[in-house]
Amino acid sequence: MGEFGLPPGRTGGQGDLRVKYVIVGHSDRRKAGESDEIIAGKAETALKAGLKVILCVGEPKEVRAMGIEGAKGFIEKELKEDLKTVPADSYSNLLIAYEPIWAISTTPHAEADTPENAVEMINFMKEVLPNLRRARFIYGGSVNAENAQGFLNRKEIEGALVGGASLRAEEFKKIISIADASN
Repeated sequence: MGEFGLPPGRTGGQGDLRVKYVIVGHSDRRKAGESDEIIAGKAETALKAGLKVILCVGEPKEVRAMGIEGAKGFIEKELKEDLKTVPADSYSNLLIAYEPIWAISTTPHAEADTPENAVEMINFMKEVLPNLRRARFIYGGSVNAENAQGFLNRKEIEGALVGGASLRAEEFKKIISIADASN
């Protein structure tokens, strides 16, 4: 076996596996210790390799408990640190996933988020780094068949990063149908 467990001659590069997107900054990776510096390096490398980057940003419950201004400050710091080595002309290859950690169903005592909150945070991100208007913004806080329509019917939310619900075929089919209808 060659690199990445692939047959010899298959390097795992973009052309070989036809990979188009990569997720960086996911809350699980941050929880495992990935720093903003590591995330910035991954984002920069992936964009240079021609991949589209899904950058996850989101505040934990203890930050959110301090109020919306505390949450915005946290998101601003994440964005600026995660994108500090990424040239603004690459932003059109970015998808920013607002992933409020406090709303993720696997988080203890998770709370439901609202489309209005997600829109407020997305609009804030566009103000913090005006060139981010070139990026697309998606929502990633425990999207399911019950709440998908509320999020996807908002023009500011251009898609969803579906986690656990994607593991349940019928649930995922419903989300896909909702997404198709919202376009």
